[in-house]
Amino acid sequence: MWGLLLALAAFAPAVGPALGAPRNSVLGLAQPGTTKVPGSTPALHSSPAQPPAETANGTSEQHVRIRVIKKKKVIMKKRKKLTLTRPTPLVTAGPLVTPTPAGTLDPAEKQETGCPPLGLESLRVSDSRLEASSSQSFGLGPHRGRLNIQSGLEDGDLYDGAWCAEEQDADPWFQVDAGHPTRFSGVITQGRNSVWRYDWVTSYKVQFSNDSRTWWGSRNHSSGMDAVFPANSDPETPVLNLLPEPQVARFIRLLPQTWLQGGAPCLRAEILACPVSDPNDLFLEAPASGSSDPLDFQHHNYKAMRKLMKQVQEQCPNITRIYSIGKSYQGLKLYVMEMSDKPGEHELGEPEVRYVAGMHGNEALGRELLLLLMQFLCHEFLRGNPRVTRLLSEMRIHLLPSMNPDGYEIAYHRGSELVGWAEGRWNNQSIDLNHNFADLNTPLWEAQDDGKVPHIVPNHHLPQPGLLRARQHHQRG
Repeated sequence: MWGLLLALAAFAPAVGPALGAPRNSVLGLAQPGTTKVPGSTPALHSSPAQPPAETANGTSEQHVRIRVIKKKKVIMKKRKKLTLTRPTPLVTAGPLVTPTPAGTLDPAEKQETGCPPLGLESLRVSDSRLEASSSQSFGLGPHRGRLNIQSGLEDGDLYDGAWCAEEQDADPWFQVDAGHPTRFSGVITQGRNSVWRYDWVTSYKVQFSNDSRTWWGSRNHSSGMDAVFPANSDPETPVLNLLPEPQVARFIRLLPQTWLQGGAPCLRAEILACPVSDPNDLFLEAPASGSSDPLDFQHHNYKAMRKLMKQVQEQCPNITRIYSIGKSYQGLKLYVMEMSDKPGEHELGEPEVRYVAGMHGNEALGRELLLLLMQFLCHEFLRGNPRVTRLLSEMRIHLLPSMNPDGYEIAYHRGSELVGWAEGRWNNQSIDLNHNFADLNTPLWEAQDDGKVPHIVPNHHLPQPGLLRARQHHQRG
């Protein structure tokens, strides 16, 4: 009886997840298309495939035959495989070799997407942990190879917008030291931010090391060849590549293979990495960043911002009031937190201050600073801080943390690593709110020069004493 069961189990087909099933990438992005790689060697074996047929949207359509064995019957099926075309001319980093499928990327079979950014963009990774094979200048050094870093108006200064290798560098590389063994899972790249030049990398390889001397590469599962990742086709759009298999190491290198014709190998990058436990305590842990203040140090989308403002109002109901000045184009209310000893009441002679943040929706710092400010004022008032008590007793403060919530939500869902500098900056009507204030000064000054103030054009905007007005009029004349 047992022998029969064992025999049946031996011949039973294995059951598991289908290979090649697509998986969602980080932040909902689709995987980059495959690319032909100069410098690769022929594969050991390949399957016959029909020639790709060009489609209207710039992709090529290819039929791939798959053998499915079920109950001793061979069934031939066809499925469509999309391959992105490569219209941009490339410059190879080495001798030109006939491209073969051996160097192309495998489908995202077992790629994992849960690792957060290592911290190049946020400056958590210090400049001393960034190295490169060469640099065109100090302003184009490895410390400038951070995702979304911006350049000045003039190229050639100390603050250029990428890392760029020297033109004569035959094997350029950009290296990041994680400080301790780390589980690397992906790379995000951009080209060079510049007003005057176009430079970006179009493909690269990835290598790893534990001592910065012995290196191994990221390889394809099927061919065993070093994986070549498709990179950028413009300077600003971030491109995400997940590794075929996450690697545990301390150092990671990006090795540009091709770049824009007539340009230089320039890039800005962010590394996706997860911490690895250290059971032997071989590496000193970095001190935990943060503050001892009981404040909510994190990014808040619209829902979290509204919840936090309500919590502050409930903690300090005697000095706070929440009101709305209207709605955004998408119908999100523009909430304001008023903080004063008599909220909702205008006291004669008491100065009023209004702080406005989030005019550019993808700039999150202002929103978080105002949310922290209202928390701080509430906590310190409850503690009896004399300075805060006097401030709220003698002043009426209005805090508007998000003037452009529509833009913030767009940038929030894309994520800071992939949104770029423009997406979410303007509101839904493509208006830059920071440049959309009414000009109340010029009409008043012109009327004042023409002697129409205050008889014909009264000054309701900024009352001025007669002596001061005469003095200003004299200076302008």
